[in-house]
Amino acid sequence: MSEEYKIADLTCKSCCRTYDLKVFRWSLNGEDLVPGNAICDICEPWINYAERRRRKLPSWAQQILVVESHIIEETRMALEEISMGGSDSAWGPRGLNGRVPVHAVLHSNLGPRNDWAWLEVLNWCVGEENTAIDSGFAHVLLREDEEDDGLMSVDLISRRLDQIRDEKEHFNAVFDLEFGSIYEECHYIGPHEIIVHDNAVVIDGVPYGESSAALDYHNIWTDIGVLPELLFDSINGLDSRSLDDRAELYSVRTQCLNFIMETRNIQVPITPIVRELVNQLAEGVFGVEASMRFQAALILWSSHPEREFHTSSPEAWSKSFQLVAEVCDELTDIVDVVDMRGIDVTGASGNVYRISPPNIAATSFDGFEVNVIQSTEKKKQFEILCLHTKLEGEHRPMGDILVSLILMLRDDVESAKTIAPLRVHVA
Repeated sequence: MSEEYKIADLTCKSCCRTYDLKVFRWSLNGEDLVPGNAICDICEPWINYAERRRRKLPSWAQQILVVESHIIEETRMALEEISMGGSDSAWGPRGLNGRVPVHAVLHSNLGPRNDWAWLEVLNWCVGEENTAIDSGFAHVLLREDEEDDGLMSVDLISRRLDQIRDEKEHFNAVFDLEFGSIYEECHYIGPHEIIVHDNAVVIDGVPYGESSAALDYHNIWTDIGVLPELLFDSINGLDSRSLDDRAELYSVRTQCLNFIMETRNIQVPITPIVRELVNQLAEGVFGVEASMRFQAALILWSSHPEREFHTSSPEAWSKSFQLVAEVCDELTDIVDVVDMRGIDVTGASGNVYRISPPNIAATSFDGFEVNVIQSTEKKKQFEILCLHTKLEGEHRPMGDILVSLILMLRDDVESAKTIAPLRVHVA
């Protein structure tokens, strides 16, 4: 670090510690070449990892994180509250890189896993005073109303379509004609005329299937049930628009839906009106503020918020890394902060372990890796350990997890008695 930046009020943008040349080093790279934006040596690997992750996000997400970062904290707090609410809502586990954790029981819920949860998110983004979301609640509620004897359910419609298809296949198998399928009997589901062909189902004269224009990326027999959902709405008077138009709306792949599909710890909306409302929200129909809230939610769902600098609560992140610094200062005989790579811990066994951010391409769900870099058993050097801490089930920032790992590895002989992955490395 150049002399001109060695001033008393220069602070680490991560842990907020004041610069002191006698205590720790500093890094000033790229956008950090201004006072107040330095990174200390302890925080640097985790900030660099967060930056690499951020650059892999779409441009709109990077804009939110850099220019409108305050919305992330507001949205994170709102999602925490929402996910603790309605009993009908289902929420997916946190997971880095948008992946479902292997040990999902260790992680708290955050992203929507059913349409009730989506409606809760929509309601918060748009504002409860906006009644546009009411139709979504009505559509989802009617689908679950089993007491209405006159209701033709989505499941019943789906089974009826399957029955028509099975009848066709059975008829053609019996005759096994050289010219292929001859069975094209007309059926009705509600007011809709249904004719089944080999690769499509024709409803009111419009084909739906692998090669149809109206639903061009859905295979009607293997998809989660698009047509039964659309038929349910028209049969039960929920939507009077043509089936063709609604199928086209359902098949639209907006930027946000593509992002959701890649974020595997949440579920894409199934109910047509909910899916339509989500697309409208993303496209700004409900206003810029509502759209930005939703974009912030998408960012949070693609991460484990407490484990990444850009999505964690700033105060909690700062305090947790101050604690890491205190522990490192107290254990200088066995803890070494390695420039830009992580923290090395020498255990009671003599093994040396490195705690570092995961490889950016790895399918890590925890936000850290622990490697054995020196071992009493030479053949097991550089092996990644699958370690977890008791804190992982809580909403703890990364620094708290690092402290827990340091203390665990410091006394690896004792820790190995209850931690199997560690036991094989301790004599």
